[in-house]
Amino acid sequence: MSKMQLKDFIQKHGRKTFAISSTPQKWPTVEKDMNNRYFPTPYQLLSDWCGAYLKNDWAINQRSEGLVLVVKGIDGENKIREMLKVSDNAKITEAGYTTYSTTYGQAEYKGLAGDLGYVF
Repeated sequence: MSKMQLKDFIQKHGRKTFAISSTPQKWPTVEKDMNNRYFPTPYQLLSDWCGAYLKNDWAINQRSEGLVLVVKGIDGENKIREMLKVSDNAKITEAGYTTYSTTYGQAEYKGLAGDLGYVF
């Protein structure tokens, strides 16, 4: 499946989805990797990673308070849980009835970037 707009995702799948919210900082401090490729923003990196690794529909949205990512299906949920530290406490938000906060720090950024071929 594919990346969708958040409102379209919610219309199609409802709010019974796995959602995360995170507030990434700006990384990395260097502009290019060892192969002279520019590092993407945390938002773009997560979006690119989802496009490469998620099989079902998903949506990502950048807001002033951070990122919101919703995925459809247990496979997508498990892949996100493998890459990001997801809290155990869910909250109800506009994105989903089970919205978890995550840690999307420098270590997670490096893991996602490595999966996409960036070299630190």
